[in-house]
Amino acid sequence: IVLNETPVIVPGASSAVEKRPDRVVISGDNAIVIDYKFGSANPAYRRQVQEYCDLYRRMGYGVVKGYVWYVREDRVEEV
Repeated sequence: IVLNETPVIVPGASSAVEKRPDRVVISGDNAIVIDYKFGSANPAYRRQVQEYCDLYRRMGYGVVKGYVWYVREDRVEEV
């Protein structure tokens, strides 16, 4: 299953908070989160993808991996 910019409701939030990763690939209980960035590397991008990964773990996915793809540099960084 490939999800593109599909909103995720944050479990346990006091009000409706949703996150929207660029792409999530799901196979069984595995999830791969990919976020596309067009600027230079920034620690905030890694934190953002880590937050997305944590959400999928809280949703019950056993193995969750995250990546930032710096499109202009054609470079992928594992989170």
